[in-house]
Amino acid sequence: MVIMSTTLALIIPFTAEQVDKQQQQVERQKIILFLQRARQLAFFKSEDVTLTFAGKQIEAKTADTQVSFALEYVSFTEEKQLVFSPGYQRAEIELAAVINYNRWTLQLANEETRWLNVN
Repeated sequence: MVIMSTTLALIIPFTAEQVDKQQQQVERQKIILFLQRARQLAFFKSEDVTLTFAGKQIEAKTADTQVSFALEYVSFTEEKQLVFSPGYQRAEIELAAVINYNRWTLQLANEETRWLNVN
């Protein structure tokens, strides 16, 4: 019984940390998919999509719709607004974020969106 409890005491914290890291990675990927969907929406509806990044939320607005994406792990450090216009090529944009006390940068380019760990 002692061996079992010692083993569990060693494994459970490691497992919980791994689960947290996986959930953070999933949330980063969901943000990338949300941004790709906003680009597609701008293209197919032929209208601007305004994105607002504020704290633990991303909001996408068009003339007739508004969609919010609440975040659990990712927190954007400053409020920023950008517009996806149909067919418009834009310069690369970087957004600062914090995930579990680690600094990250979200880079948005025309064809690629990626996360970079700044630490």
